Amino acid sequence: MELKFIRIDNAIETKLIINGDEQNFEYLMFINKLIDGERIENVIYPNDITEDEKKEIEDMITKIKQILIEPHK
Repeated sequence: MELKFIRIDNAIETKLIINGDEQNFEYLMFINKLIDGERIENVIYPNDITEDEKKEIEDMITKIKQILIEPHK
């Protein structure tokens, strides 16, 4: 599973890429996939995402992993 972050106007939107199929991001589906053992294999950032925004996104992903993935190992 991959996460793709894109800028639309002034907002950053998230897409899920599962087996090459890009889908709109849905939190419940994302969380269920993580609980079911799927992992985030790659994070895609376009050039218009700043380093500060990348850091903020990476911090969020780390927190999600700590809460959802680490306790199930």
